[in-house]
Amino acid sequence: DVKSFGTNNTFKISEKADVDFITNLLKHSKYIDETCDGIVDYAITYDDYTYDVLISCSEIRKGNKQAKISDKDMAELERIFDILHWNLY
Repeated sequence: DVKSFGTNNTFKISEKADVDFITNLLKHSKYIDETCDGIVDYAITYDDYTYDVLISCSEIRKGNKQAKISDKDMAELERIFDILHWNLY
């Protein structure tokens, strides 16, 4: 599930390629103890964890650790989230 803090809606990701991309990103990112002060844009629930997506910082937070996300991967995440928003209407 993905929760959008901008709209307060919750989405399910059904496209297999999108699920695979997000799963790989969450599993293989290097989480460190530094955190940014950005605003949480999305929360992804996966495998009993909640991962916060902070677009302004280009990071994903898991608990009190964050992983820096490449511009390319962040752009892909935003593309997926945009599609989820448009499918609502």
